[in-house]
Amino acid sequence: MDRAVLDQPLTQKILRRFQQVPTSIIDDPKQLKKPAEMTWAKKGLLLTWLKPDPIKEFKAMSQSVGHSYYSADLVSNCHLECTYCILQSYLGNNPLMTVYTNQDEIFERMKRQLMQLPLGAVVGTGKIADSLAIEEITGYAAALVRLFANQSRALLELKTKSNRIEPLVGLEHRGETVISWSLNPPALIQAEEYKTASFEERILAAKTVSERGYPVGFHLDPIIAHADWKKNYQEVFKTVFSCLEERQIAWLSLGTLRFPMRQARLMRKRFPKNRSVLERLVSTNRKTVHYPEELKEEMLDWFQDRLGQYLPSNKIYRCMDF
Repeated sequence: MDRAVLDQPLTQKILRRFQQVPTSIIDDPKQLKKPAEMTWAKKGLLLTWLKPDPIKEFKAMSQSVGHSYYSADLVSNCHLECTYCILQSYLGNNPLMTVYTNQDEIFERMKRQLMQLPLGAVVGTGKIADSLAIEEITGYAAALVRLFANQSRALLELKTKSNRIEPLVGLEHRGETVISWSLNPPALIQAEEYKTASFEERILAAKTVSERGYPVGFHLDPIIAHADWKKNYQEVFKTVFSCLEERQIAWLSLGTLRFPMRQARLMRKRFPKNRSVLERLVSTNRKTVHYPEELKEEMLDWFQDRLGQYLPSNKIYRCMDF
């Protein structure tokens, strides 16, 4: 724990929750972010101070969705274990979960920033952490829903692979929050997305919040090539659109499996039994690995064609996969 946030209300709330857990107070949090071989990797929680403004432009997403998109990273890292997760390389295989606990100051700055955003902008919290995975610890998602409900300039997107929606169900959101789920066929979730909610749990959670008036989103990203992929993803479509109507769905994104080349080495080391997810990937620039262009375009074209039976084209976009 960073000494600078010792007296913050959110810090004290978290400490009360984990009274039996050993705690250390430090003056320089950076010293904890270097060792990658910690026995308590992803079990250690760093409470510290967020110094920059919380809302930052997310240019790659803005290009994908065709309007202004921003990120608000109040939590960093994820204890869910998806074998392909890009955070492994993006965060340098950082072993720490980090929560920024100077909440009052963060929200005051956020209120000022919201007033300056372009009308119709979206602010997402899922760039470097799952938006709901540790909500019972932080309470950040619920606080953000309340904040965005009191303005109409920007939408909030909470992106998750969990089903931890209980803190949000009864809130007055006024349609200013979209709750989104990343999806894959059930067999892939079981094989590659450890510690996440099952496919059925995610769909039930989406149905539950939509019945409370929340717009919902879905992210078919990464799409993973495997035997019978067309059949399996078609079953995903059937389930989703039998539970939800088009009017309840704000957007759906598509993106094929890709990540930096250095991540493949990490994946082989961390998940030695999960080599099949790396099959058919190639690299044409020695920086990233991805599917061959012909296969990628076949998959994306097939998805857009099939999804066009359920959603208008303006609700479907390619997510940073060009």
